Amino acid sequence: LITVREAARLQGFPDSFRFVGSGRRPLIQVGNAVPPLLAFQLAKMYEAGSVVDLFSGVGGLSLGFEWAGFELIAASDNDEAANEAVRTNARRLHDPVISADLGEPAEHAAVMREVKKRLSGRLDVLIGGSPCQGFSTAGFARMDDPRNKLLFAFIAAVEDLRPRTVIMENVPALMWRRRRPFLEAIVQQLRALGYMPNAKILHVEGYGVPQLRRRLFVAASLDRDVAWPRPWRRILDPAQLEHQPHADQHHLLDAPATVREAISDLPSAAAHSPTERMEYAGAATSDYQRWARDEIDVSTLLRGPRQGATQETLFAAA
Repeated sequence: LITVREAARLQGFPDSFRFVGSGRRPLIQVGNAVPPLLAFQLAKMYEAGSVVDLFSGVGGLSLGFEWAGFELIAASDNDEAANEAVRTNARRLHDPVISADLGEPAEHAAVMREVKKRLSGRLDVLIGGSPCQGFSTAGFARMDDPRNKLLFAFIAAVEDLRPRTVIMENVPALMWRRRRPFLEAIVQQLRALGYMPNAKILHVEGYGVPQLRRRLFVAASLDRDVAWPRPWRRILDPAQLEHQPHADQHHLLDAPATVREAISDLPSAAAHSPTERMEYAGAATSDYQRWARDEIDVSTLLRGPRQGATQETLFAAA
């Protein structure tokens, strides 16, 4: 198996991020996370403000939003190891974590009350990625999986908190066949609440993440159409380009980041404990490695490969 740090690099986490737990738990935390590097580019679609992360896991989605200048008001999940990881990596004065099972009505209501207490005004963005195991083609895809109902627990939070903008993440399989009714129900409910929803499949290699992974995002705002970030790396086959924003010019972009670019400077052996310090195997040889080591910031990483490109070009409206 690859090491936790190698997995984290491939998922768009910097080396400063610490995972919590023993055995396979940190690897599961990495695998379940939204790549923070992608989350940052999504966050740049919006003016920075307040954000709440439900089904937050290890906090990959909200980490990207924090890089973009958002204030994390609350993060809620029922995985205590993941919650502890969010606390461990906190770069804020308060503990944002609210441990709860959002599928339980009483706990859901308690989280909503606590979030409202922490808000000084209207919530700007509500983000979250409810469990995908019941929809993923990598598993049994049971339509009666009780975790499938957690999609609607997220919509209930939208109705209660009334954020300006909503961003949901899940697997692309919701776009097709027997899982499609779940997506259609979510879109209808958002429209009924006054939002303008838009569902897209983002190909993460197009956003500088060194892996072939596709993620479904539903974005919805009360007062504006959705603007999606432009890919700045080439998208590879197999691809669903009809669902990818700004896909028409993807073949003209820079080649995707490779595994070598991402992890060739890491030691091949894993650390024996989370606190053991490991020396790099060599000097950083790519901008991705320099970014992961905190030698350059994320905006510099995004600007570097596109000669003459500006932030405005990268994040132009669809």
